[in-house]
Amino acid sequence: YAALSRFDRVVAVSETAAEAVRSQGVQCEVIANGIDLNTYHPPSSLSEKVLLRERLRLPLERTVVLHSGRLTNLKRPVEVVAGFLDSGLSKNAVLLVAGEGPLRRQCEQAAAGAKNIFFLGKRQDMSDLLRASDVLISNSLSEGLPMALLEGCACGTHVIASDIPSHRHIR
Repeated sequence: YAALSRFDRVVAVSETAAEAVRSQGVQCEVIANGIDLNTYHPPSSLSEKVLLRERLRLPLERTVVLHSGRLTNLKRPVEVVAGFLDSGLSKNAVLLVAGEGPLRRQCEQAAAGAKNIFFLGKRQDMSDLLRASDVLISNSLSEGLPMALLEGCACGTHVIASDIPSHRHIR
């Protein structure tokens, strides 16, 4: 923060990040990151969602829950897997975990071989996955600008998010 205070202008990518800098007495502006609405948008129709699910080999008749992002302690993916298994929703739903990271093995162990949890690894088709999903879960302990949350909202996906300042700001 001492180094930042010597700059003529300090810019943060989110209001949450700017507030952290300001709390240390440094003047800060915000230029928010954003998402491409040509890429992230709701399905145009129910039939498009059905076609996406068929192409992605997702069940048509079940609720599709998606967790995306790096599998790290900050994102709490192990808790997402455990919470999904403990929920009533899991009886007629699938959980997709899109991402890689040091907690993948722990996530797989938490899944305990459940037939309705799928580890997809790192994906390049997140907009399709979001449009095909019913629910996005973001369980982060901290975020700057929560891009996954913005992408999910732009795709019309219902969101379940941890109660952190960044998520409250998006709400």
